[in-house]
Amino acid sequence: MSSMDRKLTLTVLAAVAMATCHAQIPDLMTALDAGGRAMGLGGGTYGTDATTWSINANPAALGFIRNPMFGASFRNMPESRTSASGNFDDQNFDTELETGANGVSHLGYATPMFGGTLGLSFTRTGFIRDEKFGDGLSSGNLTVRNYEDFLKAYTDQYTIAWGKTLDGGTTNFGVGFVLASQYIDSQLRYDLFNGNQYLNTVTSDNSGNGFGVGAVAGLIFSPAGSNTSAGISIQTPIDLSGNDDTGAFYDRIPGRISGSLAARTDAGGGSRDYLLYGVQANHYFGGEGDKLIPRTNYTSIGGGLEYGMHRWGARIPIRVGYVVVADGGAGFGNRDTFTFGVGYRPNNSDFSIDLSFAKPVDGNDFDMALSITLFTSGN
Repeated sequence: MSSMDRKLTLTVLAAVAMATCHAQIPDLMTALDAGGRAMGLGGGTYGTDATTWSINANPAALGFIRNPMFGASFRNMPESRTSASGNFDDQNFDTELETGANGVSHLGYATPMFGGTLGLSFTRTGFIRDEKFGDGLSSGNLTVRNYEDFLKAYTDQYTIAWGKTLDGGTTNFGVGFVLASQYIDSQLRYDLFNGNQYLNTVTSDNSGNGFGVGAVAGLIFSPAGSNTSAGISIQTPIDLSGNDDTGAFYDRIPGRISGSLAARTDAGGGSRDYLLYGVQANHYFGGEGDKLIPRTNYTSIGGGLEYGMHRWGARIPIRVGYVVVADGGAGFGNRDTFTFGVGYRPNNSDFSIDLSFAKPVDGNDFDMALSITLFTSGN
């Protein structure tokens, strides 16, 4: 192998290894908020809410559901565009956040069964999409031109879970199984020049799905005579298989331990209004740090409050919150957002609608989720 061939080979390997080193990509690889009521509160009530979103977040909350319920969310999938400059082997990045396309992020159904409540759900729990580009990057004596690097990855989890209330309603527990589908698409292309002399075009294209199975379990404690609930849940790490083309990028979905606390108080003055507080911390563990999309142990936290008004023949909750999503691996950045939202449920109706927003601190665009819940009377 000639010295030039060795140089080209090393350049290709370095580029592939750098495919996800987009240092400012907001890290939603394992922490995408699928939407629902809790999104407007910074995710602070996912672990205690009696909704279909809890099937994956904390199946113990299923014990609160006493009648059939259906839930769905539609939201944008956040994207980013990264400009690379400087040295190809040690690039400088400038990343801009974009709203991204809309899609279904959650579908769920729960119904009383087997002495408790059985739930089935689809939830998108992770999503990143970044386009990186650059021109005139130096690489030793060579120059990289027309540089394009595309990365898209999303995690879908299909959960079947069962939950039940014990001890007169003071304790709930739930267990379930999770089938995960992990899609990855990585495309790389650039032209290599020696001065003004064209040498070669480097390309790399890797895409495919991996699948794996895990388990989820949870508990919720609601002391008698109290309007406070505390929840804890754990989801196991999920090893992927069938991903021969993308295993070097991402081969294990990290596990998750969640702790949550919610409290509700009456607004007073004889009204039916209320104020609800919620906070939740998620610790992700068991990922693989030596992959091209590395995962390290990290913790994210969010919370907020909801003021529930009864006006104009309906319940209208107003929500605000804040959430911090830490970076879970080298080449990614944290994502802090302000959240807010509003809900609407007409009195004596069998549906509710929730509209939630998230405003990234380091971006101008908004995330938005529209969520719908259908239920029978009693919920």
